[in-house]
Amino acid sequence: MRPHTLTYYSNELMSFRKALETLELDTTPAKIKPDHINQFIIYSKDVLELKIVSINTRLRAIRAFFNFAYKHGYIPKNPFANIQLL
Repeated sequence: MRPHTLTYYSNELMSFRKALETLELDTTPAKIKPDHINQFIIYSKDVLELKIVSINTRLRAIRAFFNFAYKHGYIPKNPFANIQLL
C-alpha cells in the first residue's frame, strides 16, 4: 500500500476509536457491536457536525478494517455485516 493509503486508514480508525472513547464504549474490535457503529454515526452527525459524505468516507475505512479482521479470524463476528452507508 502507498503511504497515503496507510495514513488514511490510520486516521479514520483513530477517529473511530476516539469517538468510541468519548461515548464511553469499549474499543476492543471483537466487542464492537452494530449499535456502537450507529452511535458513532449519530455522534459524527450531531456532535462533530460532519457531512454525510465525510461520515461515509469514515465508514468505508472502518468497514474495510472489520472486513479484514473478520475474514482473517481476528474477530468472531463482523459488526458491519448489516450496516449501510448514509
